[in-house]
Amino acid sequence: MAYYPRAPMRSPVDPAGTGGSSRPARVRLARRLLLLAALLLDADLALAQFDQYTEPGGPSGRPLSRRDQIEGAMEEAPWRLGVVRLRPWIGLYDVQYVDNALGAADEEEEVSDLTATFGAGLRAYLRTGPKLVWAAHLLPEYVAWQDLEERRSVNGRYGLGAFGFFNRLTLEALAERDQQQRLASAEVPEQAHERRERGRLAAEVKATGRISVFGSAELARVRYEADDAAAPLERLDRDASYLRAGLRWHLPRGWSVGLGAERSQVDFEDPDADRSNAGTSPVAEVRWDRPERYLRLELARRSLEPRGGSSFVPFEEPTALLEAGFNSDGRMPVWVYGGRGLVYALSGDYAYFTDDRLGLSARLELGWRSDVQLFAERARHDYAAVRAGVAARRDDATAYGLGVGFALGRSTRLSLSARRLELASSLPGFDRSVASFGAGVALGGRRSEW
Repeated sequence: MAYYPRAPMRSPVDPAGTGGSSRPARVRLARRLLLLAALLLDADLALAQFDQYTEPGGPSGRPLSRRDQIEGAMEEAPWRLGVVRLRPWIGLYDVQYVDNALGAADEEEEVSDLTATFGAGLRAYLRTGPKLVWAAHLLPEYVAWQDLEERRSVNGRYGLGAFGFFNRLTLEALAERDQQQRLASAEVPEQAHERRERGRLAAEVKATGRISVFGSAELARVRYEADDAAAPLERLDRDASYLRAGLRWHLPRGWSVGLGAERSQVDFEDPDADRSNAGTSPVAEVRWDRPERYLRLELARRSLEPRGGSSFVPFEEPTALLEAGFNSDGRMPVWVYGGRGLVYALSGDYAYFTDDRLGLSARLELGWRSDVQLFAERARHDYAAVRAGVAARRDDATAYGLGVGFALGRSTRLSLSARRLELASSLPGFDRSVASFGAGVALGGRRSEW
């Protein structure tokens, strides 16, 4: 569960906020720890440890806490059905001309086409008591292609969640099904339909004025609709579990530091491309949230081993995530972002590749409810061969783009964009490039919000 620090709170059993060790404080701390342990033990383990594809462009802005997301959405909901608040959503987005829709390496095999996605649905919110909110969304979508008829599909996002914002306990429980069209992998940048089903349980308990205990558990199924795909995307079908728990220290001036451990397990469906693995890793996080500055840094020392005789190559390396925003509340916020992740390979000769990237984005507010956003990033992909004799492979990726947005109302936005992704490989025949020019308009908030 994401936590964004607020002003430090003093414990009622320790008025000075010094973390004293009185017996009532120890008893209450033990009870809260037992509550958190019970929540996690009753939960299914969940979600894939790494995204298969990271969209270029970096953060779209300062992230909101889940509480701010839910409260803001309820305030903006224009309809009432008894005690239920309803927020409609209509979107025409990803209206794109793609010059290489199949991600082909040979220019003679490149296929260009026009695609668009239309969706409409409802988000619903029900408050049962002052500190518990139930939320649901039913948002079907239709993906259209002009010539690639096999790519047309009915997608959508469906979910149910419970969110508790109590005095010392923040609780989140949700179940989601999300099927959308996106690039499947930077290895072969081909548009595909990805279906992700997941359940999530997360909690954070404020143990003292400065220290909280956090934990999350998720379970996910990832599948690709790949009947007409040029790449063997069925090799990426997998089930994954994820568990993280630890302590977080809330410091003055918006700082927080967390330490914990993460357990992950991934099981692949295709026996001919089995990269199943599991491992436990220490993790650390640092956050700084101020009016004009934002920093998020997460580090993990991964230790992943193959499961059941799979072809996964043991991974003993760090991974990282960085987001740093400057002048974030001004007319021209600038973001530096990047990190290192592990991405599963499509080729049977390689188990995965490490994705090391660094990017810069800036957004300039022009007035009249309009803005321009620019980004550029570089990435390096180093592949891990599954056996001796396989040629070493390294790809260098460059992505850059331009976007223009127009706010047509409080929750209506028109956007125009142009992007290009270029891959240069150390092996012949693997160079690729994809350019897209798109537009979209949405009524009722962003596509990914609850």
